Amino acid sequence: MQRTQYTIVISFNYRENIFGFPNAAGLTADKQNVVLLDQRPSLKWVANNIHAFGSDNTTIGLFGHCSGSIAIAYYTYTYIHNPIASSVILSSGNKHMDILSRDPGYGNFTFIASQVGYGNLSPAEELACMRRFDAHAIENVIYRHSDAGRAPAVYFSPVIDERTVLSNYSAQAQAGQITRLPTLIGTSRNEGVLFKPYDPTGVDAAAADKTTRASFYYTSLQAARTRLRANIPVFRYLYSGNFSNVSPRPWIGAYHGSELPILFGTHALYGGQSTELEK
Repeated sequence: MQRTQYTIVISFNYRENIFGFPNAAGLTADKQNVVLLDQRPSLKWVANNIHAFGSDNTTIGLFGHCSGSIAIAYYTYTYIHNPIASSVILSSGNKHMDILSRDPGYGNFTFIASQVGYGNLSPAEELACMRRFDAHAIENVIYRHSDAGRAPAVYFSPVIDERTVLSNYSAQAQAGQITRLPTLIGTSRNEGVLFKPYDPTGVDAAAADKTTRASFYYTSLQAARTRLRANIPVFRYLYSGNFSNVSPRPWIGAYHGSELPILFGTHALYGGQSTELEK
């Protein structure tokens, strides 16, 4: 993208953590995955304003990595008839990766509320108080709790609402309920090393490989097959780059996200000079 100079890259902010996936008892089901609702107005802005940057709105490609890729995959099942975009790139993430919340009782939100002084309230009161409280303070409470490894483990992730996140994507695709956009799907060869305890000499290679296969390879294969069965054009890639300035230990290889410096032309800003192959 950086080398060709004819692609305009637009990145937009969206809510994460408790602000993006609150899973709060005081919210209705259609308001729990608000981060996924952020995509639509952002795309509308691009469609309405891209002409001012020297392009048009007929060739908008949606590109995401990891959780951004999962969010885009969800999007293709939500806005079926008017997706605004004309193509999709799913990099190291797809809707078959299970990042769903396991908190049906809204305990995580209530726990954080109690930590900032809003315990023993009704769902409506709890939500109203949290909305008034300082956002940075809420974030710091979550980070301190998580970094210290305290129990209970607190996390905020998507919930199935049958609007932005569905319960059966394969069935939806077979029924034709999917946006018919050409899709590029891929992973890096050594995704799993980033998710295992680090040691300068290496990680548990078998455990890292298991994560790579189960969380990335197999789900991306499933995502490709789902689209192919719906007669949607699918292209696939496997990134295997292993450059010492981006991957400073030889065993790290093509880890999760290591292709991004190459795509965006920022590899020279990492740990040393870039090779001709990187350029």
